[in-house]
Amino acid sequence: MAKRAKRDLKTQETQEASHESLRLQRYRSLVDTGIALTREKDISRILDIIIDRALEATGADAASIFLTENIKIDSVANTQAKYIPVLRFHRSTNRRNGKTYQNKILQLDKASIAGWVAIEGHALRIDDCYNIEPSADFQFNHDVDRESGYLTVSMLAVPMMSSNSKIRGVLQIINKLRPGSSADLDHHKAMSKADVVPFSDEDEELMQAFASQASVAIENAKLTEDIENLFESFIRASVTAIESRDPSTSGHSDRVAVFTVEFARAVHQADDGPYKGFEFTDAQMRELRYADPS
Repeated sequence: MAKRAKRDLKTQETQEASHESLRLQRYRSLVDTGIALTREKDISRILDIIIDRALEATGADAASIFLTENIKIDSVANTQAKYIPVLRFHRSTNRRNGKTYQNKILQLDKASIAGWVAIEGHALRIDDCYNIEPSADFQFNHDVDRESGYLTVSMLAVPMMSSNSKIRGVLQIINKLRPGSSADLDHHKAMSKADVVPFSDEDEELMQAFASQASVAIENAKLTEDIENLFESFIRASVTAIESRDPSTSGHSDRVAVFTVEFARAVHQADDGPYKGFEFTDAQMRELRYADPS
């Protein structure tokens, strides 16, 4: 009796230590992701970071990101342009076949899982996407699996919400793999339903934090892009105004800038010779573009 109690106590301590280790690992993943996102200004790279870290932190097999946007619809009856809100399928990848799907348009309504999450602003956890109640507002689109040859079982979808509570998109994590299963140990093996388990409360909490980080990072990246575009417009307007005084020098500044950037790009791409290994960052290229050519 005493031996059994001692064994049970040891098992409990081992489980608690394992759980604490997992919590610490997830906390570190969240911190590391936040640091990585603060350093990144390219939206495409931000999406890649979020997907990679989300798969790693939850033990999921696949992930996708949708971003909200307004697209222009031309109306024949009305000359005024009309804009409708949609979800753009910006990035999707899975570990099974490595295929990536992106830039598909999804109508923003409650019929789809991502649309429901974007409109309601709440997370959804689905244990089996092929066993959703017919009376539910949303349904899983089986065409996605048919087109990709992939099997979607469990799913966690969380809204990406900005600081002003505006929905920027939806992060979907798909197929949490059973630890130690054949699909978990070997990503080249075919996956079955037996390899998949439902997402947990901890997964949802962590992914909501990830989604918030992603939303802020995307917001900052777009703001930086808008500022750079505004600065570019200001430079062009200033150069045009200055050169308009003398038609003989018209276009001189722009030609010098183009030649300088092309020379720098040629040096950057050199595979041999004295300039091999001499590289320019994107920021340095922009500095050359805006430099005074006089």
